[in-house]
Amino acid sequence: MALSTVIDQLIVRLALDVSQFRRGQQQVQAGVRGLQQQTQQANQQMGQSLGALATRWLGVAAAVMAVKKAVSIIDDTATRTRQLGQDAKNLGQAANEMRNFENAVVMMGGSAEAARKTIGRMQKAIFDLAYNGQMSDALVMLARLGVQFQDQTGHAKDFQTVVLETADAIGKAQANGMKREEAFQYLQASGFDEGTSNLILSGRANAEKELAAQRARRQVSAQDIQNATDINRAKIGKEQALTTVEERGMSFAGGIQKNVNEFMEHLASGEPGKAMDQLTDGAKHAAGWLEDLALKSGGLTRGIRNNNPGNLRAVGNQRRDIEGFRVFSSMEEGVKANAEQVKRYLGRGVNTMDSIVKTWAPAKAGNDVEAYLKDLEKDTGMKRTDIVQESDLATLLGAMFKHESGKGAPTAQDVADILTFQGDGPLGAASGAVPTPNAQGTTYAKTDVQIDSITVNTQAKDAEGVAAGLDGAVSRKLLASHAEGGMN
Repeated sequence: MALSTVIDQLIVRLALDVSQFRRGQQQVQAGVRGLQQQTQQANQQMGQSLGALATRWLGVAAAVMAVKKAVSIIDDTATRTRQLGQDAKNLGQAANEMRNFENAVVMMGGSAEAARKTIGRMQKAIFDLAYNGQMSDALVMLARLGVQFQDQTGHAKDFQTVVLETADAIGKAQANGMKREEAFQYLQASGFDEGTSNLILSGRANAEKELAAQRARRQVSAQDIQNATDINRAKIGKEQALTTVEERGMSFAGGIQKNVNEFMEHLASGEPGKAMDQLTDGAKHAAGWLEDLALKSGGLTRGIRNNNPGNLRAVGNQRRDIEGFRVFSSMEEGVKANAEQVKRYLGRGVNTMDSIVKTWAPAKAGNDVEAYLKDLEKDTGMKRTDIVQESDLATLLGAMFKHESGKGAPTAQDVADILTFQGDGPLGAASGAVPTPNAQGTTYAKTDVQIDSITVNTQAKDAEGVAAGLDGAVSRKLLASHAEGGMN
């Protein structure tokens, strides 16, 4: 039984006043109808808004696609125009005339690519004849027609001139009974592509007409070719830069993925401690990668960032950057490590600048060995074949650091201060040289402490006993020095 029917029966039995109930019922029904209308209006408005939004996004998408298409067309045109300029130069042709000829061949049912290859084949055949004494079958066929393909100096004649003279010669042969299909085969045997053969067979007058029609069009200029070259180089540079970013991202993602995989394996094996270690290592890897990226954005070279001015590669568990180069806690430590590596070379007989550079920065790793050696010869005053003595170490390292790390790298004097000895102690230890990298360069400041003499009062008779008393003697001497000169 419907609820409304039940309510009506109760009203009748109880003799209730139904006017208020009826009024309320009507108000509720009116409210429901109003709500339905508002909902319908809201749906319509939402639909209209979504439609407008979709139309707007479709418009944006269409604009983006149009821009991408335009960029693609410009890139393709730039690539073709640059290639035209390069090929014309290599084939000894004017770029605009080669374009005109190719377009005329296309009008005769051929292709620009095939026409360009025909020009290249003839140039090579004439080169082989002039420099190697080898006459190709194609040139033999042209010679039989009486076509002169060389000028008086033995160089190749202008290709369009050869084509027009061939049109005259093959026309005479046809007039003497050679069939068209035979003439076509003859031209093919003479090295001409299909489109060029068709142009020749159309006769000199028609060929000249086709070429004249192409010359009436806008001609490609040297500036067009330069603009195309700039656009094409910019595109290639962008692609190369993107590849580098992708490779760096792959290296970063690979390291993180390895840590995540090992984390899951340890977790599944019931080794939560090892799992957390892997998670920590992953976080360190990510932090190191981001730190390296931030430092690179600061403009410092890798060698300065890593306190590794010679760019030593890390081995084993040595601390390294994202690219595998060693990272040292101070520039002094990095300089000493680089010096020790060169000393090892000298000890193995790798003792000329030439052999040191070829071992340190081999060409197979992408290094420009010749440029490296020229820089060292200029900055050290030594020849690449000179034997490097240990006394030359600071000079050599200073030049190597300049080539490897550029402005701000430790100089030969900085290296000498760190590696050599002066007075009673090592300069490097006394100075505490610490690098201070900044945008203008890197300064390696040091403080020299000159101690003229130290008196040790001791009754010891062996080295250990003397050493035990030395510490106090040094402290007393330093206090006395400060007292005499004042505290700074």
